Amino acid sequence: MAFLELDKQLHFELYRFQILPITTLNLFYGRNSQFNNVKDLIDNKNKILKDVLVSDELTFQGRKSKVIHKLETTNEGLVLMKLGTEKDIEIGTIELTNEEIESYPYCIVLINLDDQEQMIYVQRNFKAFTTTQVVAHIIERSLNTFLRQDGLVLYIEPVFDSHKFWQLIQQYHGLITRLRFEFIKPNMANISGQLNEDIKQFQRDTNGHKGKIEVEAPESGVLEVSPSNQTLQGLVEYSSLGGGQAAIKIKGLKREIKTSKSIRKIEIQEIEINSTKELKKLLKSLEP
Repeated sequence: MAFLELDKQLHFELYRFQILPITTLNLFYGRNSQFNNVKDLIDNKNKILKDVLVSDELTFQGRKSKVIHKLETTNEGLVLMKLGTEKDIEIGTIELTNEEIESYPYCIVLINLDDQEQMIYVQRNFKAFTTTQVVAHIIERSLNTFLRQDGLVLYIEPVFDSHKFWQLIQQYHGLITRLRFEFIKPNMANISGQLNEDIKQFQRDTNGHKGKIEVEAPESGVLEVSPSNQTLQGLVEYSSLGGGQAAIKIKGLKREIKTSKSIRKIEIQEIEINSTKELKKLLKSLEP
């Protein structure tokens, strides 16, 4: 029996999550007495996350409106759920009057718990949420309410195409006045290698979870930005894989250009998936 049947084209945007321990000290944390040191906690972080996701106690909190969710299935390291929000809509009745009714538009959220993937696919549905980033913030904020009880904290960042960053650098050559990178301490070996070793070591030594590097041109000057700069290459690549975000300030433009505006997207149209294993294979093939 199919667990997900898609009868129209659906648009998903991609995010990466990372889970970090609140402390690096070997202190007992949380409800899971079997994890009595930091190493055990880190080794089991995705299992703890799955337990939270399938828990009957899990709730999601929106900032303004009520958010409800429904767990559809969990298998093969995937968790599929729907997140909806309460909306009042006006309809015309047979008596030719207007009446307000409750509506719960929703989006599909697929979470890949594989420790080499740690991806979240969020369906774009403007009737439910203005952006997928709103959904990502709701998920991050709500899950952390539970994960902190186990001494863990989760961060969600968008995945974007690194070549789009370099296109902007080329397009605005001679006009760039500031570059800013905000990044999360890596806990995935397959993407952490992109980040400068000195930066990673400094975060390890200080137990820092978030980092920021910003460079600004001299007054009336511009930055000299070269793709051959290895530190810059690493920051761009790590950020693009879901490790953080980048922002570019251009002379003459009031607002920064942020990479979060170019989140990687996939589309699925009229396809029926008969198992989570098939869905996992499909999503992998669709990633650029």
